[in-house]
Amino acid sequence: MKNIRFRRAFALAVVLWISAALMAVSLYMISVTKESVDNAKRLLDKLQVQLDSESAFEKIVFYLSSAKFWEDSAKNEINGMPKRIVLNRTPFEFKVGDSNITARVQDIGGIENVTILGMRLFALKRLVKILTGREASNFVSDSYLDWLDTDDDPHLNGAETPYYMVYKGRAYPSANNRYIEHPDELRLIRGFDELTDREWEKIRKYFGYSYSGSKNLMAFDEVMMKAYLDLSPSEWEQLKSLRYKDIHKYRDMFLDHIKDQEERGKMNFHPTRSFIVSLKAKKEEALDKIEVTVDVKPKVKTMINIIEFKK
Repeated sequence: MKNIRFRRAFALAVVLWISAALMAVSLYMISVTKESVDNAKRLLDKLQVQLDSESAFEKIVFYLSSAKFWEDSAKNEINGMPKRIVLNRTPFEFKVGDSNITARVQDIGGIENVTILGMRLFALKRLVKILTGREASNFVSDSYLDWLDTDDDPHLNGAETPYYMVYKGRAYPSANNRYIEHPDELRLIRGFDELTDREWEKIRKYFGYSYSGSKNLMAFDEVMMKAYLDLSPSEWEQLKSLRYKDIHKYRDMFLDHIKDQEERGKMNFHPTRSFIVSLKAKKEEALDKIEVTVDVKPKVKTMINIIEFKK
């Protein structure tokens, strides 16, 4: 009798161990399957949000290409889009598919266009001072001039080909080109390369490049205004109040403080139709970003011209 009970107990134990093992395997397979499903969902969301971000960009470009423009904004009637987009990086939101889109549009006329900086650096120097607290050194000014001129004779505090190749160990010489071709090119010039990454990040967003040669004063933010104007506190308050009350008086007061006639000639009060479009698409944990420099000119052969596309 005892032997029979022992055998039954042993058999029961074996069955229980086998059941426990099978349950453990089942739980493991469920866990693996769930993780695989979650990974597949995240991948699907990532792919979907990338498609949505590109669709959102195309929607914004269509909006801008067919919009009516005011001094600092574009207006259009497109389903699901805001009726007005302010062209000075003011954020706006809309949806594409299941993705939430946060976008900004900057009129390049409201920042420094490096292709038309030329030899005048007063605004650039003031931007460095305002955003970093540093005075732009003579190395910045003279090296910038050396970078643009076509000879290899350095200014007093400048830098030409020997400096970059011998002292910096770089493979490239001074550009010797009459204009800067991209904002990041500034970072290569002696003086600018001394800025920290954080300082450069602050400055970089105030530079773009485009074929447009004019400025839109209504797309200037306060930093850009201070880069061009040196006013007393009372004059600042007066100018800011005029900006939205009386555009003509605002224009006259602004231009009265621009002494350089060539600069005055570039100052306008309407969008340039050259824009930096930046957007972020988000769906749950999936995220995608796009930044594009685009010209939208309806009277030219290529109405929409993508100058730079970055993801």
